[in-house]
Amino acid sequence: MKKKIYVPILVGCLLVVLVISCNRTSIRTATPATTQPVSATVLSQIGKLGFSTVDVQAKPGGYLVEGDIFLPASSLGDTTAKNVNLLIARTEQYQTNNLVQSLPRTINVVVSGLGTSYLTAADTAIARYNHLAINITFQRVSSGGDITITGSNDGANGNLASSGFPTSTGAPYSSIHINTYYFDNTTIANYTASVIQHEMGHCVGLRHTDYMNRAYSCGGAYSNEGAGTVGAILIPGTPSAPESTSVMLACNPGVDRKFNANDVVALNYLYGAGLNLPNPFYRYRHTSNNRHFLTTDYGELFSGMNGYVYEGIQCKIYSKQLSGTIAFYRFNRTSDADFIYQTSNSPISGYVLNGICGYVYSTQVTGTIPLYRFYNGSSGHFFTTNYSEGGGFTYEGVAAYVISN
Repeated sequence: MKKKIYVPILVGCLLVVLVISCNRTSIRTATPATTQPVSATVLSQIGKLGFSTVDVQAKPGGYLVEGDIFLPASSLGDTTAKNVNLLIARTEQYQTNNLVQSLPRTINVVVSGLGTSYLTAADTAIARYNHLAINITFQRVSSGGDITITGSNDGANGNLASSGFPTSTGAPYSSIHINTYYFDNTTIANYTASVIQHEMGHCVGLRHTDYMNRAYSCGGAYSNEGAGTVGAILIPGTPSAPESTSVMLACNPGVDRKFNANDVVALNYLYGAGLNLPNPFYRYRHTSNNRHFLTTDYGELFSGMNGYVYEGIQCKIYSKQLSGTIAFYRFNRTSDADFIYQTSNSPISGYVLNGICGYVYSTQVTGTIPLYRFYNGSSGHFFTTNYSEGGGFTYEGVAAYVISN
């Protein structure tokens, strides 16, 4: 039996809170699953929210509709949000009415109460988003997350995962829940990452790619999720033909799905708008020798590995050259893993040129701050935007001017 994700959504839109649950299989029972009668009033309210009124099942605290969408009873009857459905077609990229605001923005992610395989999967999902260099950046932290990933064993009949949509105040949805019954040491690691990546997409406002007909990825009869008060707004530049590789398809047969080209178009439209945005410059420290490492590629060390601990986003630098910027090069001394970052690619004795990290300013311009360079014999080179951190080091000057985090 193929795995299918009835991909989850805990939807927060004004007063509406809807949960789209993920199931393992697209097979539904042919006999009615409802064991309690559902009143005509409730069916009418569900229809007004934009969901199918066929096969509605009464559940504790609410109703299950369209096979995998849980509607809390408290969400019924809310018509305060506008119903937006700008284009009816087959398969496209859709956004909700609400999006993440206060850009650029770093969204902190906490993985709570789950094992190392889930940490790795979350890091992989985060790296895939950050690689896009859009106006939202994710980082995994130990506490104080904007999004908290939790899990529990909900059994074979439980949902695969659930998440949600941004709030009306512009915050990302605050939680992702994983059914650990379906994920263990034999689970394809990148499949788990894809599920988390999908849920993060909902948290920042993406609906299912096959929103207009879930049967495309889930099988079964035609099923339109409905725009409702949550909204289903076509994202310009995305196709009208079905795409089997989108990470935002409603169901997944258990494979690793990364962003395809039109997923990238959608996220750039919502959060990049074609701009050359600065990338986070992540800072790490090695626990044995206190040597520091900076990279714009979160996937090099994720939230810490190989003896390094993650110290956060030091600053931001550009991924492409803008007028007035110059290349920023990284050098590595392999004998002791000391790293030097500078605006010249001239050889440094004992060091190997690793390549270009990004692009920076050699003189201070509006909106930039200094990145200071320090050195001591035991800890090597140290780069920081906070001059006061340089105690115990010899100051070697300003390495470059960068964008404040």
